[in-house]
Amino acid sequence: MRPRHVVAVGENGGKAKLHQLFVDIEPVRGALEAGKIVLTPGRRLARQLSSAWLLLQQSKSTVVDDPRIEPVDAWLESQWLEAIESGQLPPQKLLSRLEERLVWLSIISTDDEYGDTFRLLQPQTAAEHARICRDAILQFGPDNSHAMFQEYMRSDVDCQAFYAWLERFDNVLRDRGWATRADAYQQLTQLHVGVKPEVYLAHMLDVTPLTWRVLNHLATVGTTTQLTSIASEAPVEGVRFESVEDELAHVAAWAAKRHREGRHSTAIVLMNFKRDRPLLEYYLRREFDCLDARYNRLPVNFATGQPLASAPLFRDALLALTLHTEPLTRQRLLALLRSPYLLERNFQESEEAIALIKSLFDLGADPIDWSDFSHCVVQHAPQSSLAQRVTALQTSPQRIETLDLVTWVERLRALLEQWHWPSRPALDSMEYQQLDRFERSFDQLISLNEVAGEIDYMRAVSLWRSCLDDMVFQPKTEASALQVLGPQEAVGLSFDALHICGLQAGVLPAKLRLLPFIPPALQRQWAMPNADSFGLLAQAKQLIGSWRWTHAEVSGSCYGWSEGVEQRPSNLLVVQASLKPEIPVRPEHWRTPVPLERINDVSTEGRVDGPDVPFGGGASVLQNQSACAFRAWMRHRLGAMPLAETSLGLTAAERGSAVHYALYYFWGRVGGSAQLKALSDDARSTLISDSVEDAIRTLEQRNKHGSLRKRVGSACLDIEAIRVRLLVAEWLNHEQKRAVEYVVVEREQRHVLRIGDLELHLQPDRIDALEDGRRLVIDYKTGRPSRSSWLGDRPVDPQLPLYALLNQEVQGLAFARVRRGDVAFVELGDDLGLKAREQTLLDQLKGSKSSLSDWPALAEHWRYTLESLADAYARGDATINPTPGACLYCDLGGVCRERHQYTGGTEANESLEHVDDD
Repeated sequence: MRPRHVVAVGENGGKAKLHQLFVDIEPVRGALEAGKIVLTPGRRLARQLSSAWLLLQQSKSTVVDDPRIEPVDAWLESQWLEAIESGQLPPQKLLSRLEERLVWLSIISTDDEYGDTFRLLQPQTAAEHARICRDAILQFGPDNSHAMFQEYMRSDVDCQAFYAWLERFDNVLRDRGWATRADAYQQLTQLHVGVKPEVYLAHMLDVTPLTWRVLNHLATVGTTTQLTSIASEAPVEGVRFESVEDELAHVAAWAAKRHREGRHSTAIVLMNFKRDRPLLEYYLRREFDCLDARYNRLPVNFATGQPLASAPLFRDALLALTLHTEPLTRQRLLALLRSPYLLERNFQESEEAIALIKSLFDLGADPIDWSDFSHCVVQHAPQSSLAQRVTALQTSPQRIETLDLVTWVERLRALLEQWHWPSRPALDSMEYQQLDRFERSFDQLISLNEVAGEIDYMRAVSLWRSCLDDMVFQPKTEASALQVLGPQEAVGLSFDALHICGLQAGVLPAKLRLLPFIPPALQRQWAMPNADSFGLLAQAKQLIGSWRWTHAEVSGSCYGWSEGVEQRPSNLLVVQASLKPEIPVRPEHWRTPVPLERINDVSTEGRVDGPDVPFGGGASVLQNQSACAFRAWMRHRLGAMPLAETSLGLTAAERGSAVHYALYYFWGRVGGSAQLKALSDDARSTLISDSVEDAIRTLEQRNKHGSLRKRVGSACLDIEAIRVRLLVAEWLNHEQKRAVEYVVVEREQRHVLRIGDLELHLQPDRIDALEDGRRLVIDYKTGRPSRSSWLGDRPVDPQLPLYALLNQEVQGLAFARVRRGDVAFVELGDDLGLKAREQTLLDQLKGSKSSLSDWPALAEHWRYTLESLADAYARGDATINPTPGACLYCDLGGVCRERHQYTGGTEANESLEHVDDD
């Protein structure tokens, strides 16, 4: 049917004000003129019908009586309160849903009757399920529902436990004089009713049996139309999108276009309102250019607001109250440092905050220990307000006492004042509206005092969070012809176009979802919702029929993929086509973009002006310069380092260091091959154990960021010690097979080497002196090293080539591959005696496309190559010139914006010919 909108001009302080209502008054007009009570499923429709009726009557008379239009639950509650005031019912308190959950939780938490036969991992979830199940029994079961449920309760342990809880819950309500809404409805069916008023139901689709009974008992009931007559057999026509993001972007563009063209009214229904509302709001703001300074100019009304607990203002207040009682994860830490309501302005951008974040991330822990957090705050930001508040939390007494909620409210208020919440100097309009509900939320918390009793601090904060969750914040905005609604909010309203988003299989009609504490047979017998697929299908068709009855045009859409899983459309949606989202319309007030002019200036490409750097650091300078000049510049000139990632247990670097330290200490006790071969098995085992103990101790001492043992645990270090002992023993068995005698002459000794304009500090893992006086440099690797990483004009790993230039006595290099079950030497040099059958240097260089044939020529090539890299770094070369594979694990992609496609393997340098390592 074609909707008719009531549009009138009223007076507002002497100024004309436009009223636009999205409802058709005609179906209930006769009932209102006859003085009947009109009941609606929700407040939104009741307000729309009331305003439409008043505006219609103003055109006929200057005096208009308020129409009797109320939501059905509000009217029944008023009848229950009147019955109590008149003495027909005893005085009682009507519990809110939160109070019901508290009563259920207290019963479940103290239930120890079942011992080992029943375990609860989530008592709060069980309390909510129990609340829903009891309400369903009262709403859908006959008058003797408890007796019937008792017959079925022996079906399983869950039902038995629930029945025991149910009896205790009923006893608590009876003893304390409390009632739930379903209890109130049952009591209304027992009242003596004289003259029954006439009640008219407007757009009531889902009416439970109990509600029908109480309505028919209290009044003479009529309906707008027979509920079964509006069921729609024709499916909704629509389109399919690749993803939910594409779907919402397209719908936002469609709605914005209709609004700009002035095409009357438009409504968007979100089947998953909680999930999709934030994303749709973003796309709508993008379409209307209301993301920044024009944030409050969005011409869209949302039917449902957001819980106050998720609003940034109150979210940060809860963060301050739970900072020292809940795990301090990295996410909560960053939220604290970025909060404009808890810390001074721009604190997160200060040098103190940056140093604090780096030190906390360097701990490698998530969550972060409170003592480590407070230590880092005092060390890096001692003058900040954060340091003062952390100190106050440390010196405050432990909140282990149990108090009533009236006292806790005062404590919570004082704590927020200590944080100076909200410390932001100027709140915007939306934040002021949120802050206006602060006292109301505390009043609601105090109202729980009778049910909650005396509780501890954490429970008090948790209850305040629950109160904020139940308080939905909706900003005050002018009525708009573009509205976003939930499925039930759209029932009864009238728009020129209604689009339904998210018509997926399992959403409309909904999936079967049996209640956990009621036997399935009983749920089907009582025709409970979500227990019968045919009933769910009938409800879905009835809902679509209701939309078609009041809205001029109804369309729908779905998405095809979610998190890599294909999604099917609802069987009530006929997909006409698959579309991609349109390109957003560019706002007219934006400046016309100026095309960039590209200049190809080869002479200055990649050159960063600045003084030469005489000191370059370690071998990593040339390693990064070889991989990508830009990476070397960012790492070693600007000091851009990534934040440490969270590690469960020891990191790969720490495990590698444990092996290095163990071998370092072992060769300090055993000087060479002769001593190694002279050791008995027991003596060698003892030396290995002692070396590993020293290694673990050194690993702990050299951990710069808190206690390693506290982070990973003693058990983890014990397991690591066992691993290292086995690995070192396996490696030493391999060392005994070397064909020549050797003496370990250096272990991690520091050297200074000048390469070009750079002065590098080097520290080889180990240098052996062979029988003929030559030196062999050995570098321990727990991965899979390759000889090819030393060769080429841009070597992947120039560390060992640098060691080869320390003096002329070094005439051999080797990676010591220390891996369980795969120990080996990867060498380069003649007659090193590392294997029974060794290749010559010439054979080792085969495949490198090099004309080098002896060690002096190879050393000269390395000197030339490394000096070229050093000179390029010293003169400021910052060209983005990564080698193939260099970007694979680089974390500077957000800075350089380089994009590479990788195919095949992950070899670090695919431009080099592969050189056999064996």
